[in-house]
Amino acid sequence: MIRTTTVGALALTAAAALALSGCATPGGAASAPEETEAASDVAELDAPRPRLAVTHDDGVVVLDAATLDVVADIPTDATPRAVAAEDGRHAFLTDPEGVSVLDLGVWSDAHGDHGHSYETEPALTDLRFELAKPSHVVEHDGVTALFGDGEGEVVLVDTSDLADGADELRRIELRAAHHGVALQLEDGVVLTTDGDESANDSVVALDADGEELARTDDCTGVHGETIAAGATVAFGCIGAVTTYADGAFDRIALPDADGRVGGPKGDAESPVLFADYSREGEDGRDTVALIDVESGTVRLVALPTGYSYSSLARDGEDRGVVLGLDGALHLIDFDAGEITTSIPAIDAWTAPEGHGTPTPGVVVHDGVAYVTEPAANRVAAVDLDGASVLAEAELDVAPRQAAVVSG
Repeated sequence: MIRTTTVGALALTAAAALALSGCATPGGAASAPEETEAASDVAELDAPRPRLAVTHDDGVVVLDAATLDVVADIPTDATPRAVAAEDGRHAFLTDPEGVSVLDLGVWSDAHGDHGHSYETEPALTDLRFELAKPSHVVEHDGVTALFGDGEGEVVLVDTSDLADGADELRRIELRAAHHGVALQLEDGVVLTTDGDESANDSVVALDADGEELARTDDCTGVHGETIAAGATVAFGCIGAVTTYADGAFDRIALPDADGRVGGPKGDAESPVLFADYSREGEDGRDTVALIDVESGTVRLVALPTGYSYSSLARDGEDRGVVLGLDGALHLIDFDAGEITTSIPAIDAWTAPEGHGTPTPGVVVHDGVAYVTEPAANRVAAVDLDGASVLAEAELDVAPRQAAVVSG
């Protein structure tokens, strides 16, 4: 049985804010953020100025995305992971006991045919959502779904204006704890995995009252989600990719029965998913998949090198980006189904086992790939079209993972 709790909208104000280390307010609502800047601390910019949040063992470093200069180093009580919010300003920081919100201090306001951009000092807000072992953070259409592996729980957050606070809209208690993922669609339907410690093969669609609208039990080892063109949602499985569109689940078979997709990456404007691909018994990964959700076809692209779970990104230009174990960024054209460019970025590296060791990774924004190299305490910004390193920074800490906001 899946239980859901709906929380009414709350007036979240700075005067009612709780400390970051405090618990959520009664009824499950998150504590409210205090004002993160005074008017005198805000500077207007000529154009948006992206920033990068780079996590490390003891906190998060905020970098100017153009120069990679350090803007701030913000300590946290636990080692965080960062996921950029869609508002171009904030990032969600997960730790074993909940999710906090980081204000990277850059944003833009639209005014008809023009806009204004601003910057201020980054700050960790007082907005926090208590959740046991949060894993996937998925934002869609102004609502972010936080999944808690520890108790099998989904928290839905109104993220339409994180600068002024965010209501916890709803908590969904699943039948058992498991490593899972969820998201809310524009019509209010929530898609969530439904598993337990022994099996994780199901995805369900729930209405606003928590009633089951549709289900599939045919997504063995379900892991990861994304959205493709046509409002199609895709989940990675063993032997297939499960899709949901127009109120029903479907299945796209992979070329190998033991093939696995674990982290598909999509774009709302493209029918093609870019995904990791592995086969049972293989040592590592050296193949990626291009999955067309409209035609139901799958193309595999063999790489000249291996890669890890943090090695994939897409650039918004119908290209996939792979950070290979050879230290190069390999660009894959979706139409051609092949590597078109390889750009040296970092030293060759070895993929560690598990998820505890800092691993090189890549995120892409506006044609620039930001690559983290923990072994060298280094971050590099690489121009994908120009095939050149634009900037690099040596930090005092080993970078774990990065998220970029547009400003």
